Amino acid sequence: MTMKRASEEGLKRFVQEVLASSGVDPYSCDAVSQSLVHANLRGIDTHGVRLLPLYVDYAEKGGVNKRPQFRLERTFPSCCYLDADNGFGAAAGFRAIDECMKIAEEQGVAIASVINSSHSGFMAAFTLRAAAKGFIAFSFTNTGPVMLSHNGKNEYFGSNPICFAAPREEGDPFCVDMATTARTFNSVQLAKLTGSKLDEGYYADDQGEMTTDPWKAQYVLPSGGHKGFALSAMVEILCTALSGTAFGPHTVPMYGQGSDPGRVRLHLHETHTNCDHSI
Repeated sequence: MTMKRASEEGLKRFVQEVLASSGVDPYSCDAVSQSLVHANLRGIDTHGVRLLPLYVDYAEKGGVNKRPQFRLERTFPSCCYLDADNGFGAAAGFRAIDECMKIAEEQGVAIASVINSSHSGFMAAFTLRAAAKGFIAFSFTNTGPVMLSHNGKNEYFGSNPICFAAPREEGDPFCVDMATTARTFNSVQLAKLTGSKLDEGYYADDQGEMTTDPWKAQYVLPSGGHKGFALSAMVEILCTALSGTAFGPHTVPMYGQGSDPGRVRLHLHETHTNCDHSI
C-alpha cells in the first residue's frame, strides 16, 4: 500500500471541510479536526483521522448533534457542569477545559463534569492545551463496557481512560494518556481496517476465551489484571457519581447505534502561581 503524506494544516482543513459538508457547526468542525490530527501527530492512529468516517456517519444519521447548544452552569466556585447537548466529544472536551482554565485562574483549582456528549476521542488534546498554558490537568471518561472483568467471563466496565498533563520549564509538557484496559477497543477496529492480527494475550471472544482475531474479539483485558480493573472502577465512580449519568453495562457502547449521549468527562486543574512550583 502506497503511503501519502499530508501537512498538519492541510489535514485539519480536510477534516473541517468534510464535517462542514455534513452540516456540522464551525466550532465542532475545528474541535474535531484538532483532536483527530493531534492524535495522528503523536502516533495514536487508533484515535486519529481514521475515525472521521465514523463521526460523519454519527452526524448524518442523527447519532450526534451537529449544531449543539452547550449549557454551562457554575455549580460551586471551583466547579462547573456542562450539558453538551449530544454534541461531539471533542467539542465538549475543549469547551470544558477552556472553562476550567478560567475558573482555575480565579480559584486555584477547577472541576468540570460533562454530560450528553459523544466519543471523547484523543483526551490528551484537552489536557495538553491546559498544560501548554501552565496548568496541571487531569481528564477521565467512562466508556461503553468493553473490559473483560478480572477473573470473569463478561464485561462490566469500559476502557475508562486516565489522562494527565503538566507543564515543564523546558520542552513539551509531560503527558500520560492511557486506557485502563491493556489495549483500547479502537485497536480492534484498526486491525480490521488493516487486515492485521491482534497482539496475543490482550483480547477475548464472547466466551471470554483469548483470541488474536479482530473479528472475534469482544472484550479487552484490564491493564495489569486486578489493578486495571480497580482503576477502571475508580474512573467509573468519578465520572458517573458526580454527574448522575449511566454507569457500567448501562453505558451505550461506541460502536453500536449512533453515538453515546451519556459520556462524562471530569477535568481537574491546578494553576501555577509562580515558576518555582514543582509537580
